[in-house]
Amino acid sequence: MSAASLLTLLALAFPASAHLLRLDVVASLVRAADTHHVPAPIVAAVSWLESRAGTAPRYASLAGVRINHAYIRSDALSADIAARSLARRRAECGGWLRALVAYRWGRGCSAPDATGYAPRVLALARRLGLPAH
Repeated sequence: MSAASLLTLLALAFPASAHLLRLDVVASLVRAADTHHVPAPIVAAVSWLESRAGTAPRYASLAGVRINHAYIRSDALSADIAARSLARRRAECGGWLRALVAYRWGRGCSAPDATGYAPRVLALARRLGLPAH
């Protein structure tokens, strides 16, 4: 998926925020997804839920990434770490639903998902072009 096509899908999904979306941020998401073999709609959906894909006022980290309790402020680095973590969690958990729970809560594949984070990410990823399985 190209950055331009993902940007278009995000703009169509969230027209009120379309004018705030930045191609360089979306390109970071696509590059990270490609590097770590994660579907770009998954990385973009995580980013949307964490920071509105960089459009939320004063967001701390594009993909909600923290190291030693400090948010990663670099959009490219946040996207890369998120995609690498998502790929690792998918391999450990065997599927996206559990991988997303582990990503969000950091407690392994069987952690409870009290807020419904994983289904929300998957629903959004499908709106952004992830094939339904």
